[in-house]
Parts: sequence; C-alpha cells; structure tokens
Amino acid sequence: MVVVVVVVVVVGVVVVVGVVLAAVVVVVVVMVVVVVVLVVVLIVVVVVAVVMVVVVVVVVAAVVVVVVVVVTVVVVLLLLLVVVVVVVVVVVVVVVVVVVVVLATVVVVVVVMVVVVLIVVVVVVVVVAVVTVVVVEVVVVVVMVFIYIYIYIRIYGRVSVVGIATSYGLGGRWSANGGGGGDFLHLSGPTVGPTQPPIQSVTGLSRG
Repeated sequence: MVVVVVVVVVVGVVVVVGVVLAAVVVVVVVMVVVVVVLVVVLIVVVVVAVVMVVVVVVVVAAVVVVVVVVVTVVVVLLLLLVVVVVVVVVVVVVVVVVVVVVLATVVVVVVVMVVVVLIVVVVVVVVVAVVTVVVVEVVVVVVMVFIYIYIYIRIYGRVSVVGIATSYGLGGRWSANGGGGGDFLHLSGPTVGPTQPPIQSVTGLSRG
C-alpha cells in the first residue's frame, strides 16, 4: 500500500514537474517568438525609417538641384538679356550720334556752301555793277568828249581847250544853224565888236 502511494506521488510529482516544465518551455518559446517578432518588427521599422530618410534626402537634394539649375538658368538668361539690351542701347546711341554728326556736318557744309555761293554771287553782282557803272560812265564821258570836240571842230576848226572855253565865255549859246556844209549844233553869240580869233594855245593866250 505504501509503495502504491509512493508510486502515485512520484508519478504525480513527475507529471506536475513535466507539466510545469512544458509550461515553462511553452512560455520560453512564446517569449522567444515574441522577442524575435519584436526584433523583426524593429528591424523592419528601422529599415523603413532609413529608406524614408534616404528618399526624403534624395527628394530634397533633387529639389535643391532643380532649384539651383532653374535659378542659374534664369540668372544666365537675365544676364544675357541685360547684355543684349545694353548692346542694343549702345548701338542705337552710337548710330544716333553718328547720324546726328553726319547730318550736322552736311548741314554745316551746305550752309557754308550756300553762304560762299551767296558771297560769290554778291561779289560778282557788285563787281559787275561797279564795272558796268564805270564802263557806262567812261563811255558817256568819252562820247561827250568826242561830241564836244566834234562840235567845236565843226564850228571853229582846230582849237585848243582854252580857245573853246574862251569862245564859250563870250556869251555864246547853242543853236542849230548850218555850218560847214551841213546842219549841226554849234556855238554862236551876238556880235559885240570885232570877232576875236580863236586862241590856238594857252601860250598864245598868255602873250595876248
């Protein structure tokens, strides 16, 4: 009887110990599985976080690169535009200055030429007028002298200037009486006494 009890107790203890050990094993296995799962989850989370960080860094870097490229292109285009505008303005200013200088030079040359032509025309007109007046006066004087000499020669023959003047001073006047074969103007005057012969020269007048 005692042996049976002892066997039962031993079997019971063994069963209990086996159950406890099984429970402990199960708990340990469960804990290991949980730990493994937690480690795997943590690794996955870390990997995802790293991937997300890498993606964010890559996206930010790409955005920064794109922005830098766009800004660089815009700045280069603006600089090119400014250079083109400056070059165009300089060219326009130079062309305007050249045109203005050329036009001013042409105007000055034309004005100078017009002034020179006017001066030449005025000088020519004045010279022609003076020469014409002088020629006319000379012709008139020569014609008058020839007419005067011709009249006195027709009237008195060869006489000197003093004789002509003396004869004219005797109170004579111009008349249209005939003389020497034809009608012509000659000097005549009233008879106041013996007719004085014409004086032939200034020397003869001084001796008389």
